[in-house]
Amino acid sequence: MVSSETLFWETMEKLKALGASSILVLPIEKMMEWIAMSFNTIIDWNSCTAEQQRQLLMRPAISASESITRTVNDILDNVKARGDEALREYSAKFDKTTVTALKVSAEEIAAASERLSDELKQAMAVAVKNIETFHTAQKLPPVDVETQPGVRCQQVTRPVASVGLYIPGGSAPLFSTVLMLATPARIAGCKKVVLCSPPPIADEILYAAQLCGVQDVFNVGGAQAIARAGVWYRICAESGQNLRAGQRLCHRSETSGEPASGRCGDRYARRSVGSAGDCRQRRNAGFRGL
Repeated sequence: MVSSETLFWETMEKLKALGASSILVLPIEKMMEWIAMSFNTIIDWNSCTAEQQRQLLMRPAISASESITRTVNDILDNVKARGDEALREYSAKFDKTTVTALKVSAEEIAAASERLSDELKQAMAVAVKNIETFHTAQKLPPVDVETQPGVRCQQVTRPVASVGLYIPGGSAPLFSTVLMLATPARIAGCKKVVLCSPPPIADEILYAAQLCGVQDVFNVGGAQAIARAGVWYRICAESGQNLRAGQRLCHRSETSGEPASGRCGDRYARRSVGSAGDCRQRRNAGFRGL
């Protein structure tokens, strides 16, 4: 059995490969304990002490170091210069996957749908209906007031033209993130909605994208996905938004320098409606907080 110390240093090396120069978390003994308990270990919650329960619920925070910023900037520049060739190299390096077709075909999405149970599909449909009900009620009515004769003041809400969704990979498919990001964008009237996720993309995510009307899905993750989305559909142009669940390298790709086709706007998953609307008078003011 691999010791907790070995797991710790292996994890450190992986983080360093991603450009993380330091980790700001727990004392090293606690960190090793956390890592040892995190590797697919079944934990009896009731047998844990209050402190152990607190540790289990924590995410190790990686410092936003200059090395991460440099790594992300290098990725952005490389993707801008070399395009899809750079994407395939990063997929092999970070995701350990060889990607032949970057865009997921309609046939692949249909096949993914066939592999899912009817019970899960029904549950997703119910979730979409609930999300639609809430966010439809949240839409802002237009305001048109004549403050004095000949003077009219208006507040008009318009959707952004294009939206890019980033869905993280990992051990659990975050299809709920797809539902909670894509549905408000559709309700708001965004004309173009695309999705990027690290390969291989889970069937649940592909089906959720289809269910919510996402036009295109791409087999690409990380900072390189954010960079390439700007080139593909000008999502990072002034009128567009990137929506994602939080992840350090992706966040740095959206906030460091100028991405591939202009400055990116960013909205976290919990602020999904803020991403879908654009208020001219007070930008996104009525849509931001959930």
